[in-house]
Amino acid sequence: QEPSLKIISDPKILCVGGERLSDLGFAKDYEILQKLFNHVEGESQATSHWLRKKLFQEQFDLIHVCATVDPNTGDLVLSQDDRMAPSAFGAAVKRSGANLVVLAGCDSVQLAEHVARVTNMVAATRTAAINVFVEWEEIFYPLLSKGEALSKVHDEAKLATGAPVFVLPKEDVAFQSIGSTT
Repeated sequence: QEPSLKIISDPKILCVGGERLSDLGFAKDYEILQKLFNHVEGESQATSHWLRKKLFQEQFDLIHVCATVDPNTGDLVLSQDDRMAPSAFGAAVKRSGANLVVLAGCDSVQLAEHVARVTNMVAATRTAAINVFVEWEEIFYPLLSKGEALSKVHDEAKLATGAPVFVLPKEDVAFQSIGSTT
């Protein structure tokens, strides 16, 4: 493996859903992560207050977000009346120590710009059907859980599925799941 590759063994993962996408994608996303990793915590109806508190009080290696993003402001939209500004989300992610944030369910470019200042970010360039992103996750996460580099895994999953995702790298990382059910 490359000497500059940071390997995270037995990662702690947070899977968060917002109101709009909780019924559509959260359950499948959470299921994929739970099958591959040992330490996955999930909240399908997260609020900005809950998420901010969680990220400031606990450490996570990977944060998977199943929520929408306002393409004009970059706000993370957790419900119709609950938004988290990109700077606030970026600060919370930084505090959590996360090495990767995945928000691949809608156009999340505006938010990605803020998060990429503090950690690796996988984002989507446009909104697509949930099944497109699920297919991408079904290739991306199993490879990632085996200790393969984020940069390589992202490229392979994107090519295989055509999902409109991209990675904003800060530092190439790999996640090694210990004793998972894969």
